[in-house]
Amino acid sequence: MAEIKMTVAMLCAYKGWSNEKLADEAKIDRNHLNAVRNSRATMTADDLIGLSDATGIDVRMIATKQN
Repeated sequence: MAEIKMTVAMLCAYKGWSNEKLADEAKIDRNHLNAVRNSRATMTADDLIGLSDATGIDVRMIATKQN
């Protein structure tokens, strides 16, 4: 069975946060997170750690590709 990973959009919905709020909480530049969300930039290890810390979602459950 395939494991479902959470995209940036799903993380925002899960927390009830805007993209900007997620970026702030994860200590990620807002423009970079928006680029990641729209598949114009690659998610880094630091991004994964920040998103995990901000949301409480295990790093392994966060999608590195958004589509």
